[in-house]
Amino acid sequence: MIKLKQAFWVGNVKNLSLVHSGLLVMISFIACISFYIAYQINVYKEVKIALKIDVQGFLDAYRLSGDISFIHNIITQRINNPEINSFYLLIDQDGSPINGNLKSLPTVIEGRENEFTLYEVHYNDVVPASSTQQQRGSHPYYDIMAITTELKNGMQLIIGRDVDEFQIFREMLIVLGGGTAILLIITACVGFLMSALIIKHIRLINTAADEIIKTGDISNRIPVQHMRGEFRGLADILNSMLDQIQHLVAGIKQVSDNIAHDLRTPLTRLKHNIEDLERDNSDSRIRQIADETDRIINTFNALLRIANVEQSKLTKTFQNVDLTTILKDLYEYYILIAEDKDIVFELKTTDSITNIKGDKDLLFQAFSNIIENSLKFTPKGGAVHLTVESEAPIIKIEVIDNGPGIPEADMPFVFQRFYRVDKSRHIRGNGLGLSLVKAIMNLHSASIKLKTNQPHGLKTIIRFNLE
Repeated sequence: MIKLKQAFWVGNVKNLSLVHSGLLVMISFIACISFYIAYQINVYKEVKIALKIDVQGFLDAYRLSGDISFIHNIITQRINNPEINSFYLLIDQDGSPINGNLKSLPTVIEGRENEFTLYEVHYNDVVPASSTQQQRGSHPYYDIMAITTELKNGMQLIIGRDVDEFQIFREMLIVLGGGTAILLIITACVGFLMSALIIKHIRLINTAADEIIKTGDISNRIPVQHMRGEFRGLADILNSMLDQIQHLVAGIKQVSDNIAHDLRTPLTRLKHNIEDLERDNSDSRIRQIADETDRIINTFNALLRIANVEQSKLTKTFQNVDLTTILKDLYEYYILIAEDKDIVFELKTTDSITNIKGDKDLLFQAFSNIIENSLKFTPKGGAVHLTVESEAPIIKIEVIDNGPGIPEADMPFVFQRFYRVDKSRHIRGNGLGLSLVKAIMNLHSASIKLKTNQPHGLKTIIRFNLE
C-alpha cells in the first residue's frame, strides 16, 4: 500500500469552504441590504407624503381663517383623537411650547433632508393623553419624522409621524442578520467537514494513481480502510481494474519470458552447429549468420535476466555494498575504452558513506549499462562525467554526457522493453539495457530519472533512499 502524505489537502479544503461561505455571506448581505433599503424608501416615502398633506391642510385652514387660534383648535382635536398617530408642537419665537402633544422641542437625530427632520422623543416627553404612547421594547423613545412650518410672529408648527415601525424592522433585521451569520458559520463548518471528507477520499485515489504513474508499479492499490459509501465502491472498482491490468501485464511478460526460455536452448544448439560449419567453410556469410545468432541469444538472455530481477525475492539476502567502490571499478574498466574514443571520462566521488543494502553484481550490471550507453553515444572529443554525492538519507549518482541526448517526448518510454529512439536504431542493440537498469533499481527501491543536459546531452540521475 502507498504511504500518504499527512494533511497536505487541508489548504484546498479551507479554500473551498471559505469560497462557499463567502458567497453565501455576500448573497445574504446583498439581499438584506437591498430589502432594507427598499423597505426604508417605501416607508419614508409614505410618511413624507402623509406629512405634506397634513401640513398643507393646516396651512390652508390658517390662510382661510387668518387666526392662530384656529390652529390651536385643530391641534387639540387631533391629539385627543385616539386614531391619530401623529405628533404636534406649536412653539413661540423663543422655542417655548404653546400647544401639542410634545412637552418640549425634541432632539434631532438626523439633519434636514429637504424640509424633513428625524427626531428622537422620550416617552415621558409625550403628553400622556396621546394614544401614541406605547411601551415597545427596551428602547423608550419614539423616532419621529417631522416637518417644521413657519407661522406669523416667529411661531413654528412641528408636525411629525412615528417611524418606529421602520426602526423596529431595522432591529429585527439586525437580529435576523446575526442569526443568519451564526447559521452561515455552522454551514461553513459543516461544509468544511464534508469537503474535507470528499477531498480526503479524492486525494487517496489521486495519490495512488500518481504513484503508479511515476513508479510504473501497478501492484500498488488505493487504500480503502477508511473509505465509505460511493468512494469505497469507486476505490474497489479501480483496484479491481488494477488487478486485471496487473494480471494481463504479468501474462504478457510471462509469454515473452517463456518464449525466451524455450528458444534459448535450440538457439544455443544452432550457434554450435554454425560454429562447426564455419570451421569447415570460410564463407563470410556463415560468420554473419553466427553474429546474428549471437545477437538473438543475447536478446533472449537479457529478457530472462530482466524477468529474473523483476520476480526476484533477493532483498532478504542483500548485503552491504559500497556504491563508490563499484563506480571506481567501473571507471577503471571503462577509462581505456574512453581513451580509445578520445572521450574525457571523469569520476568525482565523496568522502561520505555510500553503503547500501543490495546485490553487488546487479548494481554493477546496471551502472555498467548506463556508462556504456553514454560512451557509445558520446562523439569523439566529448566528455562523460560520473559523480557520487551523499547527503543523508539520500545517495545521488549522476552520469552526464554531451552526446545527442534523448528527445523529451521519448524519455517516459525508454525504460520499456525493446523501445529504441528513432535516431539510435542504426546502432547495434536490442532496446533492453535500460529496461534491465530500471528493474534493478526498482529491486533496490531506487529512483532513476533522465534529463536533458543543456545545451545537449543526457543526464541520468539515480537516487537511493536509506530511510
